Amino acid sequence: MADPKEARLRRVVARVARVEPDSFDVDDDLRVTLGLDSLSALRVAAGVEREFGVTIPDERLHDLPTMKAMLDYLKETP
Repeated sequence: MADPKEARLRRVVARVARVEPDSFDVDDDLRVTLGLDSLSALRVAAGVEREFGVTIPDERLHDLPTMKAMLDYLKETP
């Protein structure tokens, strides 16, 4: 895992899901693989906002089911 952004994001997701950071893939649907519910998704979003200094509008959460989608969002967000 060479991408520092991916490592940071992985730690945020793992902390919320209470799993090891290497227990899921960037293309996994986190709701399915980790059993994240809507409250957990909000916690992940809040963690991402704190970690990366971005804002994720609530209406965008359903568009970010995977780490890859979140990484793409972070790349396009100033």
